Amino acid sequence: MRSLFVLVVISLASVVPVHAQGARSENFRRFDIGWNVLSYARQSGEDLFGGNFSFVVRKSERLGFVADLAVHETIPFDTFTITTYRFGPRFYAPEKARMTAFGEILAGGTHARSSSTIFFFGGGSTTTTSPASNGFALAAGGGLDLRIKPWFAWRIVEADYSMLRLAGDTSNGVRVDTGIVFRFGH
Repeated sequence: MRSLFVLVVISLASVVPVHAQGARSENFRRFDIGWNVLSYARQSGEDLFGGNFSFVVRKSERLGFVADLAVHETIPFDTFTITTYRFGPRFYAPEKARMTAFGEILAGGTHARSSSTIFFFGGGSTTTTSPASNGFALAAGGGLDLRIKPWFAWRIVEADYSMLRLAGDTSNGVRVDTGIVFRFGH
């Protein structure tokens, strides 16, 4: 827990120098909405599939603040669903040949639940749901966007280390996804 606190303090302390270095330009879009439609997560030995939605408010060409919501679950019958909501800074590298790289450190919460469906002969089924669990979520990673139009980009890849703490247990994992980004505002 102490190392997590140190990581958050260092990332927040670096926001001021990064913001001060960024030249104020009106060529960048102020808001990004990202929708990663293909997403794979590996958490606690489970393969999870889903997607995530992110909203970014850009303070400068180099700095933005992210709100990220992701839902991943196992398939097909015994379902384990993880919903995460994380917030934090995103740091952008200068755009080169329509490509923009970024890094981020996000912290927030998670909600996990599991359920199983039993099918009976004759067409009936029953679903059993176990109690849900809430906890802490952390993500650190980055990605690469390809600008197609000034208002539209393809998120080629986004990869994050994912740490979840549920009911006293810590789970380390990874999330890899691709999707689209809409940019608007000056």
